[in-house]
Amino acid sequence: MARRDNDYNLCHLASTEQLLETVQDDNDLKSQQNIDLEQDLKVDQGDNDLKLQQNIDLEQDLKVAQGDNDLKLQQNIDLEQDLKVAQGDNDLKLQQNIDLEQDLKVAQGDNDLKSQQNIDLEQCLKMAQGDNDLKSQQNIDLEQDLKVDQGDNDLKLQQNIDLEQDLKVAQGDNDLKLQQNIDLEQDLKVAQGDNDLKLQQNIDLEQDLKVAQGDNDLKSQQNIDLEQCLKMAQGDNDLKSQQNIDLEQDLKVDQDDNDLKSQQNIDLEQDLKADQDDNDLKSQQNIDLVVEYFNEDSGEKLV
Repeated sequence: MARRDNDYNLCHLASTEQLLETVQDDNDLKSQQNIDLEQDLKVDQGDNDLKLQQNIDLEQDLKVAQGDNDLKLQQNIDLEQDLKVAQGDNDLKLQQNIDLEQDLKVAQGDNDLKSQQNIDLEQCLKMAQGDNDLKSQQNIDLEQDLKVDQGDNDLKLQQNIDLEQDLKVAQGDNDLKLQQNIDLEQDLKVAQGDNDLKLQQNIDLEQDLKVAQGDNDLKSQQNIDLEQCLKMAQGDNDLKSQQNIDLEQDLKVDQDDNDLKSQQNIDLEQDLKADQDDNDLKSQQNIDLVVEYFNEDSGEKLV
C-alpha cells in the first residue's frame, strides 16, 4: 500500500517538474517580450529628442521673425520722419506706402508659415499620444500574462521597476515640452503687443498725412486698406494664441494619462509581490512533498 502511494507521489512529482519547465519556458518568452518593449521605449525616446530639436529650431525662427519686425518698426519711424520733413512729393510717399504694404504682405506670409508649423507640431504630439495609447494596451496585455505566470517573479519585478523609471523620464520630457509651449505663447504675446504698437503708429502716421498731404482722399483710403491688413494679421495672432492654449490643454491631458499609467504600474508591482508569496508557498509545499516521499520510502525499506 505504501509502495503504491510512493509511486503515485513520484508520478505527481514528475508532473510538477514538467509544469515547472513549462512555466520556465513561458518566463523566457515574457523576458524576450520585455526586452522588445524596452527597445520600443528607446525608439520613442529618440522621437522625443527629435521633436525637442524641432521646437528649438522653431524658437530660432521666431527670434529671426522678431528681428525682422524690429527692423520694420525702425523703417516705419524713419518713414514718419521723412513725411514730417517732406510735405510736397506725394508721389514718392505713395510709392513708399505701396512698398510698406508689400512688406506687410510678406510678414503675413511668414505668419501663415508659422501657423502651419504649429499645426504640424500638434500633429506630431497627437501621433506621440497614439504611441502612448499603444504602450498602455501592451502594458495591460503584459499584466494579464503575469497573472497567469507563476515563475520567476523577481526578474519581472525588476523589469517593471525599470519600465516605471522610463515612464518617469517620458513624463519629464512632456513637462519640458509644456514649458517650451508656454514660452512660445509668451513670445507670441510679445509679438502681438508689437503689432498693436505698429497699428497705433500707423494710425498716428495717417493723422499726420491727413494734415500734411494735399491728396488726402487717396492716402486716407490707402491707410484704411493698410489698417484692414493689420487687423487681419491681429486676428491671425489671436487664432495662434488660442491654438497654443488648446495644445497646452492636450499636454495636460497627456500628463494625467501618464500619472494613471504610473499608478497602474504600482498596482501591478503589488500583484507581482502577491504572486511571489504564492509561488514561495507552492515551492515549500513541493519541498515538503519530496521530503514526505523520501521519508515514506525510507520507512518501507526499514520495515
